[in-house]
Amino acid sequence: MAKFGYQQNGMQDPRWIAVDTYSLSHLHPASQRTPSNAALEHARSTSEKKGLPDIAVSPSQGNYLKIQVQLVRVKNILEVGTLGGYPTVWLASASPDVGVTTVKVDAHHVEVAKANSTQVGVVDGIDVQLGACVADSSREELQ
Repeated sequence: MAKFGYQQNGMQDPRWIAVDTYSLSHLHPASQRTPSNAALEHARSTSEKKGLPDIAVSPSQGNYLKIQVQLVRVKNILEVGTLGGYPTVWLASASPDVGVTTVKVDAHHVEVAKANSTQVGVVDGIDVQLGACVADSSREELQ
């Protein structure tokens, strides 16, 4: 199982890893919309291999995001800061009616996020955009 980014003084905290491992295996049953553990792990490891920082949400946090989207019956999500698209996959897997637009200024991160969403199989609900997080029309309104 992957390391989940909980670091203190550069060391992985084994307590967090144990909690995530337990909760993922016992409290998060697979569903038709939830990507497989193998697909999610592939997305995390691909991000790491491509040099992205190890700051993505843990599987338990990802599933929590998914549950929040389901409870509120969200239809559209704007995610600012894509990283490798791992949390994006969790958000998009909440429902076939959910659309996630995610924005990142780093072209390398956008490339990795697009590849990860394709690999995991939720690409239909995800729109990965390269660019600043403020649209031109919004800038004009703010001035």
